[in-house]
Formats: sequence, structure tokens, C-alpha cells
Amino acid sequence: MRKFYLIMVIFLLSVFSTLAINLSLEHTSYDFAEIVKVNVTNCLGTTLLLYTNPFNEMVAVEQGNNNWISYYNTNSDFTEGNYTITGNCADGTTFSTEFCVGDSCPVEEIIPLIAFNYSYLNQTFTKYNDSFFNLSVSYHQAVNDSNKTNLTLYEEELDNLDDDLKNLKNDLGLFIDTLSKEVPKNQTLINLSKELKNFTILLRNQIEELLELGKCDEYWQCSNWSECDDQGQKHQVCSDLNNCSKSYNLTQDCYNCLESWECSAWDTCQNGLEKRTCKDIHYCGTSKLKPDVERTCQQTSTSGVSTTSQQSQQTQPPTTQTELPSDEPIETGTSVSQDSADPSQSSSFSSIMLYLIIGVVTILLIVGGVLVYLFVIKPKLTSSSFSQSSSEINSYVQTQREKGISDDKIKQALLGSGWEETEINKVFRG
Repeated sequence: MRKFYLIMVIFLLSVFSTLAINLSLEHTSYDFAEIVKVNVTNCLGTTLLLYTNPFNEMVAVEQGNNNWISYYNTNSDFTEGNYTITGNCADGTTFSTEFCVGDSCPVEEIIPLIAFNYSYLNQTFTKYNDSFFNLSVSYHQAVNDSNKTNLTLYEEELDNLDDDLKNLKNDLGLFIDTLSKEVPKNQTLINLSKELKNFTILLRNQIEELLELGKCDEYWQCSNWSECDDQGQKHQVCSDLNNCSKSYNLTQDCYNCLESWECSAWDTCQNGLEKRTCKDIHYCGTSKLKPDVERTCQQTSTSGVSTTSQQSQQTQPPTTQTELPSDEPIETGTSVSQDSADPSQSSSFSSIMLYLIIGVVTILLIVGGVLVYLFVIKPKLTSSSFSQSSSEINSYVQTQREKGISDDKIKQALLGSGWEETEINKVFRG
């Protein structure tokens, strides 16, 4: 039984030792104005972190639960040297680690293990070179087909390949530096590594040249502004006709928009109206300053010249006679409906009829007046005048006869004075 308890104690101690708090850093050397990232793990509960400077003075205190991350700014204390971080877990376990701040800290030489293996570096370059060849063929095909989707996909892959080649070039540089420090130097391997590095640079240049083929010249075109919406805004869509970039929308406030209208010429007069179209070149979506687009007019049947006015005008009679209907047959499929006639035409026809009636009545009155004068008034005037003239002639004849003058001489005297021979003869016959 004692043996069992002893085994359990040993097991629990091993478990607690495994679960003891742990602190890990990304680096061990830092400069001022840098952030120290501390990963706290394996603490079941609350952990208290204490930061102390090279003089063992506490400069920061952090607290967290379970697995968490603490950040420390090296500008919190301007002392150069080694700083200590102590982590105290609630389960009673502790852990300490150090980091250095300032120029006096040793420089970390982080040389990947891969950098010491030329064969691996050479194989990596060969793999990247093959990838470039395959991407080059596909990319040229996408350029020829103007396939925007594939171009975008291959450009991303080429960019990633360029990043990989950049890292490979850096690894080769580290590898060459390491070989140069060895004694004795392996000059052959150094030369091969330099040549491989140059090939890497050349391959990156080829990627850059390949990407130039797919560059697109943007050609933008924007739609007309929309009508103002209920929010008092108008919208416009601009698109790249070469599909180099995505379309975008523009929005403008309508309330600050000043209308600017441009109108076409007036159309010919039809059905008593002239029309035109007007467009706001600022696309404000409002019509406060919009000019008239219709006006009344009259059209003559001969000259085709129309008289227009902005307001309704009194209809004037036509200056020429109304043309009689043509003897030509009406075209098949064409019908004229009196009910659908334009009101202005009906008004014009009524005016013409009114003037015709007035003219006819006037003519009848004139003719009637002439007839009355000829057959009624004039005979009376003639009879009265004849009676008066006969009396005068008769008196003159009697006087001259009493003086012993012959009738022939009396007639000659009357004719010489302008009397009508008819009137003179009537007096002598009477």
C-alpha cells in the first residue's frame, strides 16, 4: 500500500513539473522603442509578471489568466543591459527569463540551417524556375485571351513566387557570408553560390518583365447623373472600359446644384403647337429654371410659315381662299375623324365661316341698297328734278315767246345753257 502511495506522489510531482509555468520570448536582444512580446503558458490560473531592470529595480507589472501574452515597451526604462522577467503562477510555480536592451547587447546571428546546404538551395531554385516557366506560359495565354480573372490569379502567384525568390536570395547571401568566414575557404562553393544568387536575381527580373505585359491602360467612362432620390442625392457610375479596374459609384448633393438648361430648336407647327426638348447639363434633377417646351402656333396652308406666341392669341382670318378638296383618292388605311380634330383647327374653321357670313351679308346689303336707289329713290329724285326743271323751262319759254322769239332760237338758247334736249322737247310737246 505504501508503495502505491509513493508511486502516486511521484506521478503527481511529474505532472506538476510538466505543467509548470513557462515564459518564452521571440528575441533576446532589443533596441529602444521596441516591443518585447512574452508568451505565458502552462499556468492554470492567474500569473503575475514582474519586470526588473539591470539594477534590479521593478519597472513593470503585468497580470493575466491561463495562457496569455504580455507586451513590454523598451522605452519604459532607459537603462541599458539585461532585464529579468519573473512569472509567478497561482499554482505556486515560477519561471524567469532575461532579455537585453541597448547597443551593448550581443547581436543575434539568425542564420537558417537551410543556408548551409547548397544542394538544398540549388534544388529550391530549380523548383522556382520550373514554376516560373509554367506560370509564364499560362500568363501569356491569359494576356492574349484578355482573361481578366486568370490574369489576376496568375499575377498573385507570380508575386508569391517573387517573394520566395527574394527569401532565397537572402539565404544565399547568408550562405556566402558563412562560407567566406571559414578557414580554409571553399572558393568553388562560394562561386557556385554567387552564380546561383545571380540566377535568382535574373529570375526576379524576368517576373517583373512578365508582369509588365499584363498591365492595363485604364479608360474610364461615367454615366449621366441620375435623378435626385428622396435623400436629395444623385448618383453616377464610372466604369473602366478596358476592365483594368473595378467600377465605382459617385454621389453628389442635389441641393447645391445650379441648373443649366440647353434647349433644341423649336419643331415645326403641328396641331397648333410647337415643341422642343430641354436638358439640364448639370443633371441637378430639379426643374425650377426649366424653360417652356411647348408653345401655341398657327400654320398657313400655302407658305408653311407659322406664327407663334407664348400665350393664347385671338385667331385671325386667313389671307387666302380655302383650298378645295383634292380629287385624288384617300390613301388606303388612312381615316380622318372629326371628333379627333384639333380644337385649334375647329376654332379656325368657325372664324372663317363667321367672316364669310359677314361678307355675304355685307354684299347683300350693298346690292339691296343699290337696287333701292336705282328703282325707288332715283326715280323719285328724277321726277322731282324733272318737274322743277320743266317748270323753269316752261316759264322761260313763255317769257321768250312773249318777246316774240321763235321756238328754234329758244331751243338753241336752252341747249347752250346745258339743258337736256329731252327735257326741252317734253316742254315744247306739252
